[in-house]
Amino acid sequence: EPFALLTEEKIIIKHFVERIIDLAQEIQPDIIHAHTPYRVGAPALIAARKLGIPFVYEMRGAWEETAVANGRWKSGGLAHRRFKRKETEVLRAADAVVCIGNSLKENAVSRGINKDKITVVPNGASEETMLNPIQDEQIAAHRKKLHSMDGKSTVGYIGSIQALEGLEYLVDALAILKEKGELHRLLIVSASDKTELIDYIETKGLSSQAMVIGPIDRDKISNYYSMIDIFCVPRPRIRVAELVTPLKPMESMMAGCATVVSDLPALKELVSDGDTGRIFEAENSLHLSQIINELSEDNEKREELGVNAKEWIQENRLWPSIVKRYIPIYESLKKP
Repeated sequence: EPFALLTEEKIIIKHFVERIIDLAQEIQPDIIHAHTPYRVGAPALIAARKLGIPFVYEMRGAWEETAVANGRWKSGGLAHRRFKRKETEVLRAADAVVCIGNSLKENAVSRGINKDKITVVPNGASEETMLNPIQDEQIAAHRKKLHSMDGKSTVGYIGSIQALEGLEYLVDALAILKEKGELHRLLIVSASDKTELIDYIETKGLSSQAMVIGPIDRDKISNYYSMIDIFCVPRPRIRVAELVTPLKPMESMMAGCATVVSDLPALKELVSDGDTGRIFEAENSLHLSQIINELSEDNEKREELGVNAKEWIQENRLWPSIVKRYIPIYESLKKP
């Protein structure tokens, strides 16, 4: 079976190369820019070399580490090592490398990639996502149900539900607070399968304080951020979470939510503790519970964190300014 998969991969890459070349001959690009994984990058690199034009490779994630986090591969196993080697080959061959964060840049340098050819162009946020919130009966019903629950504040998360998100630590933190007589509402919005999370919430005795819903249309999402007092990104200390900066906290910061993240390098690139959000020790639900309780009792601090976070995103992470960072990279590679 592994040999069959390798053969299939070679065939796919061959067809991908042919399609890229056909398209390039039609639109005549100056540069080919591809992003991870190598199954996209390798054919783009081959095509660029055949066409005699520069190639930019963008490291937007660590697919091999995501596969480990999701339980598909074993860290250091054959598939994991092969995938990482293939990624490194494309990174080394690229004329320029873009990473979406400093943690990924450091990872690329540790693989032997020349740091001088790496530029960090982070993910961005869109102001439009948070403008002109749509109101409808579904949103009104969700808001009414949420506010009918007992709780000092609404703690929330909007995004995918998978092992690397560490949502069990958030549930555990709220369970700790409930044992102390401190009730908080929990709002989870996701398009993912929610069965396991709902079961876990029930085992912790939090069903009457929790609302797990989704999927929600993108143009309605700002309404759900506005229902959240404290937004949590409780990613655990696993390799992919340490390397890759997610979009979730940027959107919550743009929405003006008080945002709490775990102390992973990729997340600390976004949040300054006590200024643009709060940081807790990863996998430490007790510490997270303490921060949630502190913020729930200090409306002024929550508001200050939300305002500072929004200002920081507006100054540093809006897409119109982010995309301009590609221009010097392209200009340096463009042939006269």
